[in-house]
Amino acid sequence: MKSTIKRIGLITSGGDCPGLNALIRTVVQSAAQKNIDVIGLPHGIPGLIQDHPQALALDASYASAQMIQRGGSRLGGFIRKIYAPLDALTEQEIAERVVSSLKVLGIDGLIATGGDGSFAIISGILQHTDVPFVGIPKTIDNDVPGTVYALGFQSAVSNAADALMKVADTAETHQRIIVVETMGREAGFLPLHAGLAAGADAILLPEIPYDANDFITHIRTIYAAQKYAVVVVSESAKLPAGEVSSINTPDGQARFGGSGEKFAHYIHACTGINTRHCVLGHIQRGGAPNAFDSVLAASFGTQAVKSLCVHQKNVFVSWNGYSVDVKDFTSITGQIKRVLPTTLELRAANSLGIYCGTTIESTAQER
Repeated sequence: MKSTIKRIGLITSGGDCPGLNALIRTVVQSAAQKNIDVIGLPHGIPGLIQDHPQALALDASYASAQMIQRGGSRLGGFIRKIYAPLDALTEQEIAERVVSSLKVLGIDGLIATGGDGSFAIISGILQHTDVPFVGIPKTIDNDVPGTVYALGFQSAVSNAADALMKVADTAETHQRIIVVETMGREAGFLPLHAGLAAGADAILLPEIPYDANDFITHIRTIYAAQKYAVVVVSESAKLPAGEVSSINTPDGQARFGGSGEKFAHYIHACTGINTRHCVLGHIQRGGAPNAFDSVLAASFGTQAVKSLCVHQKNVFVSWNGYSVDVKDFTSITGQIKRVLPTTLELRAANSLGIYCGTTIESTAQER
């Protein structure tokens, strides 16, 4: 059946990550091969419910090779607070306004990137319409269910692992313990993968419980053997007293954070060893994508355009470890993705003697 899609709307919602511009390039190029125009929607759904919907035509510059190695998103990114104007409307009311704006713009289908939060909002709204919609998972947290990896995750791991190896150099030189705080929100994939890749001595995750005494004993043992140690902690890892650290940003928003500094103070208080901390922060989000994410952007983008052309609705593309699948959003409704005790990378870390808390496998090894 010949496609009736003539114009695609493209949204890059949620926090930025490496690979978004490579994805934009892929969508624009792939669509051009099918004589389809691409319209950028820089403020996504909130921009579409306005009296004058915000949109821009994506010209040839968005398809240039330079896009592959450009960080961030030329379309911009937006997070939950920008959706505030939608709170006063029902999903049906929002859907009606979105459909009206899409007709004004001549858009026949939508492609939107997002994490688990953005996907829930956009797919929830568009399920009330006949608009073909394809989602593309992207997040450095890798917490979108239904896909092994989300776009941007592997690049963020590379960024964090590179920083950890540099931190290890200075820790060894000055015989210090250095605690490194990573992003990841409530999922521990980023600190786990980065810590494993960089050879960290301990990795504390939000999902895996740990015994504070065992943790300190491990740090003492490692320090006695090599005269330095590198500890990776998630921004939402529970502190020894059981609480999760948070900080207030200058604009008054509460965020996960501060765990690195608090763990550093705790380690020093327990051991007396010179301990410092480092917060990687938004460095993990920035820069060019690595080769894996560049290929994933190309794979996700081309499949998304193909799916729109056959009028697939309310679906998302995913990576199964071998190829790209297309799945219905209902297949992940109500699901969360977190590090489990059986997660391969966690088991590998335990086998290498990296302290990651208390799991069945780590307990068995101690015995």
